[in-house]
Amino acid sequence: LGIEGIFRDISERYATAKKMREQIEQMGFFSRKLQDFIELPADSDIYYAIGQGLSEVLPNSMIIVNTYNRDTGILTIRALVGDQARATARKYLRSDLTGFSLRVDEPVPEDLIAGKIYPVTQNFNDILSRNFSQEISTAIIRELNLGDFYYLSLFWKGSFLGNITFGLPKGEILEKIPFIELYGKAGSYGAGNVERAGWTAARIGRYAAGSGRFGPVGI
Repeated sequence: LGIEGIFRDISERYATAKKMREQIEQMGFFSRKLQDFIELPADSDIYYAIGQGLSEVLPNSMIIVNTYNRDTGILTIRALVGDQARATARKYLRSDLTGFSLRVDEPVPEDLIAGKIYPVTQNFNDILSRNFSQEISTAIIRELNLGDFYYLSLFWKGSFLGNITFGLPKGEILEKIPFIELYGKAGSYGAGNVERAGWTAARIGRYAAGSGRFGPVGI
């Protein structure tokens, strides 16, 4: 019994030490990302920076940073991150989708928490086919070969600003959840800076000016 007690005590101490190391690593990651947003120049594309930062944790995923208008139910894409995703969008849609708006019929829940991961309940094919032709939607899905989709909510001082949506490669399991959720909180700060500094209106104007060039291509 004495030996068993010693091993149990060692195991518990090891588990506690491991948990503390993980927490320190997570907080260090959060602090670094928060500092990145604080030091980002005012004329930088904050939305792309948010998506690019998450790609460090999810290097093989498609990442989309969106803003959302609760009154109209319109989700506007501000940044598409991922080489394959961007190449596929340009191939079939002649655009990287920056500034493109999608109507999302699913209402935004009232109890969203900043930085928390939520599964996307709508089918990716349904979302695409609602906005593009079925042929183009099918081709995009075939090339990207994505599996599960999730999103992180972006809040600033109680206001819902949008989300970061990411699709994992088919068969890949979501890992590093604490890091991703901490990053969502740092991303909320970054998106909040857009609101605070008044950058949004200027960027939306630029996106709108370029959206006239958007148009899907036939397959």
